[in-house]
Amino acid sequence: MNHSLLITSCLLFCIACGTKPPPQVISPVTEDSGLKTQAQTETEAKPQQPKTIPVENSTPREDKAEQNNKGLLESQESMVLSAEEKVALEESYQLMNEAKKKLQADNLEEGQQILNRVAARTPNIPEVHYNLGVISERLGSLAQARKAYKDALNTKPDFTPSWIALTKLAQRSGNDGALLSEVDTQLRQDPKNVGLLNAKARLEFSTKRNLKEVIRLAKLALREDEQNTYAMVTLAAAFAAQQKYELSLAILENAKALNPNDPEIFLGLYHSLSALGEDLQARFALEASTNRPEGSSAEVHNILGLVYLKGGDFVGAEKQFKLALGKWPQMIEAQVNLGNAFKGQRRYVDASAAFEQALAQQPKLEAAIFNLAILYLDGNFDGVEKLEQLKTSLKYIKQFEEMSVNQADLKEIAAFKKECLRFIEIQDKLKKQALASKTAEEEAKRAAEEEAKRAAEEEAKRAAEEEAQLVAEEAKRIAEEKANQAKTIEPAPLEEPAPLEEPAPLEEPAPLEEPAPLEEPAPLEEPAPLEEPAPLAEPAPLEDIETVDGIEAL
Repeated sequence: MNHSLLITSCLLFCIACGTKPPPQVISPVTEDSGLKTQAQTETEAKPQQPKTIPVENSTPREDKAEQNNKGLLESQESMVLSAEEKVALEESYQLMNEAKKKLQADNLEEGQQILNRVAARTPNIPEVHYNLGVISERLGSLAQARKAYKDALNTKPDFTPSWIALTKLAQRSGNDGALLSEVDTQLRQDPKNVGLLNAKARLEFSTKRNLKEVIRLAKLALREDEQNTYAMVTLAAAFAAQQKYELSLAILENAKALNPNDPEIFLGLYHSLSALGEDLQARFALEASTNRPEGSSAEVHNILGLVYLKGGDFVGAEKQFKLALGKWPQMIEAQVNLGNAFKGQRRYVDASAAFEQALAQQPKLEAAIFNLAILYLDGNFDGVEKLEQLKTSLKYIKQFEEMSVNQADLKEIAAFKKECLRFIEIQDKLKKQALASKTAEEEAKRAAEEEAKRAAEEEAKRAAEEEAQLVAEEAKRIAEEKANQAKTIEPAPLEEPAPLEEPAPLEEPAPLEEPAPLEEPAPLEEPAPLEEPAPLAEPAPLEDIETVDGIEAL
């Protein structure tokens, strides 16, 4: 078992794997054919095969007016719609086309809201309920999806897409036996119900592998509706299981001519062409389905991703696996395969995250555990020691050994375990050697640093001593020079001073004349006595105050 290239998920040709993707959203019928479809729904006439997005009519294209006339004529033959009912029906189809655009852009919630409005307004359109079921299934609400498919069957009991969707749901949940019993009961009451015949054929294919019964049931469905491509795909799958690949291809080519947008048809072509060794044509069949603007089914994208993965186109494989997960987020196969695409690009961290996400969905998924073991054995994770990587790998190997019962897988993982243990031993020795070498280097470095420090201290001490010695010697030299200079230089004898001349004798000063006597000053006159001041006159009394021009005058 090559877990590095796991997992192929097939709808019919590998149906026993038990993994069923959500069905494709089918296109709403157009306004041109709306009245015709509504009339067929209410009279249980032979159904027109619904299409996948984008809108494609199952009948050849005709003039619009002629198609309208034909639809009105057939509706009048079966029933008469009021003008209000016609308007409501036309508005419903417009809303369905609006919802289709939302779904193409992966706006599931908005598309769901629009379709809920349509279902409330015109509840007799089976495609509306079916598409609501598809959206619910993609959002993970399986119970709500089952109810929506049942609502479509209540509107149109032989609506094949709903029976096929219920079959897939039963197979995914392991209730296919119970559904088969229900289908058998209803077939006894309505043996020509095309939807029931298709459902029973597929359940027989998956549960009992009674190919003759599968072929018989598919042919019965085609007898009732010779253009039923669901029955054609089932019949082709049965012939392919009998290794009648050419016959299978012929049937699928007829189905493709009727419905060129059904992913199941291209998936069947891929398997039959691959069985015949036509690998290139098989790849072209898948690419033809995925090249549509809205892409293909999750399963087709996953298978094409595996084709690219095996061819070494890891980037192309990554794109296909992501498209598959966009169609079906819970598709565990695409999740595991995405991890392998990352590993091929040496994006080991992304690969580990993808595998871990798969384990989050299924904690005991052997493929994810195995791939993680190999990833940590072979990969290189930045910032993680190789020994730690190997120990992580060994952890996943032991976990796989505890879970798996497949002897071939256990034998394969045992070889990897032996290799892992050998690498761990080598890495452990290398780590110990590196540690010892590092310790020795650090010890040598420390000793060298201490020696350098000691040498530096000795050198500094020696330099200081030399400098002190030089200073002392210089001082001694200077002192000696001064002493020598003091000894060798004597002072010159002083000249005897000349004799001093005797000073000339001083002349005797002349005698001073006696000053003349001073005159006696005249006596001062006695001042005259001051006169007494005259007495002040007594002031006159104030006269009465007069007013001048109304102003008081003082």
